[in-house]
Amino acid sequence: MPAYDLCVILPLITDPENRIVSAYFEKIGYTGACAPTLDTLRRIHLLHPLTLPFENLDPLLARPVSIETEAVAAKLLGPVRRGGYCFEHNGLLASVLERSGFRITRLAARVLWGMSDQALSPRSHMLLLVHLDEGDFVVDVGFGGGTLTAPLRLDMTGEQQTPHGLYRIEPHGTDYLLQAWREASWRPVYRFDLMPCLPVDYIATNYYLSNSPASVFCKTLFLAKVTPQGRYGLLGTQLSRRDTEGELIERKTLGSADEACQVLSDVFDVEVPDMASFAVVWQRVLNTVRN
Repeated sequence: MPAYDLCVILPLITDPENRIVSAYFEKIGYTGACAPTLDTLRRIHLLHPLTLPFENLDPLLARPVSIETEAVAAKLLGPVRRGGYCFEHNGLLASVLERSGFRITRLAARVLWGMSDQALSPRSHMLLLVHLDEGDFVVDVGFGGGTLTAPLRLDMTGEQQTPHGLYRIEPHGTDYLLQAWREASWRPVYRFDLMPCLPVDYIATNYYLSNSPASVFCKTLFLAKVTPQGRYGLLGTQLSRRDTEGELIERKTLGSADEACQVLSDVFDVEVPDMASFAVVWQRVLNTVRN
């Protein structure tokens, strides 16, 4: 088990119901009442991606990825600056929301980012449906460069404005299709149905995504960070900066492992857990780009 788990997980386990929620709110800077309301949900949904980055260092460095709540809390809320991917982000948020009195349903989606809305893909992404008096809301703080920064109404057709761009949810056969407005057109993000999932349902997919040589998360580097001014993304060696509407402002190619490590720290607020292993992996990423 990675070292960052052990230094924090023991005190969390002693009183997980309260300690994890308190540690989470302290980490993201949430203050005030935590009543299960739409206003509370909106505030949490914005603060989470502004604070906690998306990253896949553990799969890339062949380190185990646990999606148990206590282990995720130790990783994302502990003293080492880390992030995670969908099962970690949305899994932790699901636990916090449930312990704060929200009614939620865990769901799974077929990722279509960069593909046609008719593409066939596995149900490999975790998202949440939160049930409020105002209706049902899609919540997702773990989709990398397309991460939502506000909940979206499930039953609302047409565009929905968030602090970081326009989105819409459209019926798609027996499913729902989430789309994002990017570069003057609607781009498919993912397709999902309303079949409830249990935490155990994500274990096999998480294992595949974090261990298989065929998994994209084991092949190259993925990082994303939301800021009040927009988004930063890192795919392989390509660092990008976009405004709040998703328009590209700047793109830069990273060179050395030291430069990449500095960018991870300064831009994404991520601490590389093993610099020696990262240097080896970074060379592999460079070789992939060159070939």
